Amino acid sequence: MGRMADLTALPESFAAGTTVEYTRSLPDYPANDGWTLAVVLSGRDRLEASVAASGADFVVTLSATATAALHAGLYTWAERVTKAGVTKTVGQDHVTVTPDVMAAAAGELESADERELRLVIDLIEGREAKGIEAFQVVNRSVNYTSLPELWKRRAFLENRIARAKRSGQLGRNHLASFRESA
Repeated sequence: MGRMADLTALPESFAAGTTVEYTRSLPDYPANDGWTLAVVLSGRDRLEASVAASGADFVVTLSATATAALHAGLYTWAERVTKAGVTKTVGQDHVTVTPDVMAAAAGELESADERELRLVIDLIEGREAKGIEAFQVVNRSVNYTSLPELWKRRAFLENRIARAKRSGQLGRNHLASFRESA
């Protein structure tokens, strides 16, 4: 992706809390011929962009303050031009708004798997320190998940988290070399 100032359309994704600015050229609907452009994002939240004419082009701005109010997720965007009662859609697609890492509280961006892994590790550490698998008081008994089962769950979650962070890659890259034997 180029610098935001060099953009000619809304990018495929951007982070909440950042400024997005692009210059939209519409030769069939030039700003200096009286056309106006409206740009809207709609999803969990709704945002109307600020649009200004710049010669025949339009400069579209989503301010950092405005995008900070967006929840992360998939949004539909649309661009419409209007002149003398005529309205035409000139663009529509989807954009992904990613979380604002700078504004996130500790743990807020953890996945469900990461939260569960933290709990499993705490259980393992507590269980190993106490060595208790089950106990009974009067007519009530409590059985804990066994340590081997917790270790298995920990390994499963660690692998799942690692896979999610690799973004679709199959695994780690390994360098291999082959030599012809004599």
